[in-house]
Amino acid sequence: MGGLKLLRAANPKLFSDTECDKYPTSYEELSVFLKREQVYSGAELPTELDYLDSVLYGDGERGIDLDRKLRVEYALFKASTIQTERAGPGPSLDELVILNEQVQGAHKQKTSEFAQKQHAFYTALLALLQSVSLDHVTLQSVLTAAEGGRDCDDLEKSVSGVSRSIQPSPLDEVTSYLISGALQHGVDLKPSTLEAESPRDDVTFFKECIDSLLRNVESAQPLAGSHNTEYDRKDESADSDIAVALKDLQLAHSFLTKKFEGDRNEYLRSIDKLTRTNKELSHELLTYHSELSTVRENCDILTKEREELKSQLECHSSLSTPNLVQSSPVSNASVSSTASGSKPYSIGVMRNEFKKVLTDTQNRYEKELQEERDLRKQLEQELASFRARRSGYNL
Repeated sequence: MGGLKLLRAANPKLFSDTECDKYPTSYEELSVFLKREQVYSGAELPTELDYLDSVLYGDGERGIDLDRKLRVEYALFKASTIQTERAGPGPSLDELVILNEQVQGAHKQKTSEFAQKQHAFYTALLALLQSVSLDHVTLQSVLTAAEGGRDCDDLEKSVSGVSRSIQPSPLDEVTSYLISGALQHGVDLKPSTLEAESPRDDVTFFKECIDSLLRNVESAQPLAGSHNTEYDRKDESADSDIAVALKDLQLAHSFLTKKFEGDRNEYLRSIDKLTRTNKELSHELLTYHSELSTVRENCDILTKEREELKSQLECHSSLSTPNLVQSSPVSNASVSSTASGSKPYSIGVMRNEFKKVLTDTQNRYEKELQEERDLRKQLEQELASFRARRSGYNL
């Protein structure tokens, strides 16, 4: 279908729907077309006689010229009739075939009648050949009568030979060539003053033939002019169709060229935009990676500091209790009463202060650790969203 669309675009008038619908495109449409139209089946093949008729009487426009063939057949019939009346009826072709079979049978049997039968066969063959042969004068009369359109009575009068004496002249050969050429090529020669009762004048006959040829040429000139005019019209219509088809092709080519250029520019702009976006996203990805590595390092440092502080706090808590117990009896017996009176208060205060310091330190570390967790969670979310956007651009 793509080829048909291209042909329609090139020549819409020739490949229109109405023209394409005239031809069958399926088996059912072909069957209906063959039943409706009388198509030559090809069963009757041409024979040798058909080929001979096409060579002798062929006409380029109408096939076989029946008028010329009838004239020649009539001339041959009259010639054979005249020869039969002169020499008497000769042997027929069937009799000749029978004699030939008898000669072959005698030759196979090697009888004494072989020579007699062979002599009879040759005699009959010679008589048959003589019966179909004509002399020059009779043949010329038959051809002249056939070409001139004269009937049987005129031919019998002309070939009787008693009342008419034809003397051979140098123009006889030219006359014979003219008549035979006219019969072969279908030229209609009709001398107007040629009469059967008068002796034939070759010069007058040639003049009449020349006048007939000139009349045929004059009558053929208007036909040739009309044919040339028709051919010129056909050429003009064909040129106009070709010009329309060429114009359509030029318009289609310009349209497709502009469309291709527009699509190409749009593709180039899209490629540039995607390239810039890819560069920006790559730069952002590197920035996020660097920030993430920095945050991880800070987390590791803070984790280490927290562990160190925890260890220091544990060491400090373990060492502070024995020192307080040992440092309480520092005075002598004179001061023991005062020390014993103030010992419970100072230990309680110190414990409260220590718990407060420990609580504040632990709260501060917990707060910093929560901030680090929140920051890490935020960075992970941003990294996930960045990866999702990058995968969407790649698709």
